[in-house]
Amino acid sequence: MKMKEIIGTIGIFKYTILMIVSTCWVMVQHIPYVPLGLLVIIYSLGKQKLKIYIPFVLMSIMGFIGTGIYFNSYTTTRTMIATGKTFDSSHFNLGFRFGTSTMNYLLRDDRIVIFNDGKYSETVKNGQTYVENFEKAFHENNSSFMVENFLYKNGITKEKVKTFFEEMKQAKYLSNGSTYMGYIYWVYPKDLNHTELSLFYKVEFEKESERYGTLMYRLVLDEKIKLTKISMFKENKKFKILKGLK
Repeated sequence: MKMKEIIGTIGIFKYTILMIVSTCWVMVQHIPYVPLGLLVIIYSLGKQKLKIYIPFVLMSIMGFIGTGIYFNSYTTTRTMIATGKTFDSSHFNLGFRFGTSTMNYLLRDDRIVIFNDGKYSETVKNGQTYVENFEKAFHENNSSFMVENFLYKNGITKEKVKTFFEEMKQAKYLSNGSTYMGYIYWVYPKDLNHTELSLFYKVEFEKESERYGTLMYRLVLDEKIKLTKISMFKENKKFKILKGLK
């Protein structure tokens, strides 16, 4: 059967629908894995000459790139602000995409960009001094430094900070020491008179059978430096460190 015969048999409208259907993919975590539409069409048309399938294959490729129908199954990890605990939730959706979203996703650079330069040298130095004092208190099993110099918000209480401190000790966060990597300076409008700084340190520890390699201290540097968050990054997390500014 020739292409004209297929179009003549089913009509141009149904043929157009089949072309659109051929863009359908089953996706897992936003990546296309199964060309569902193309498989259905090949099964429906049966054994034909290769050139008959070419338009549908091209449309399927377009669907893979990012324009077409998709069924997506993915999970997201959420963190409870009050406790710091994380949990996974599953999602399923059916829809239409337009553009090159798959290629953008595959080619994305998911490294965290941090800086190791002299642009905010005085501010960074003050932050590093805080971290040094924090680590000293940590090794001395003194939670009071963390408790007294923590910015309490979003339901965080002193008891929760003390509990987190004990969890850090059990996980041996800083048992092998740490090495400074770089910073992120958070810019706010001048009228807010507010400065925040994230400092990244290379560490090695294991928690819940998973290896971690980086700690981030997020600090508020107003009248007095206070810790507002500690984040852990797994060992395979990549960073892009920009240097050179003075």
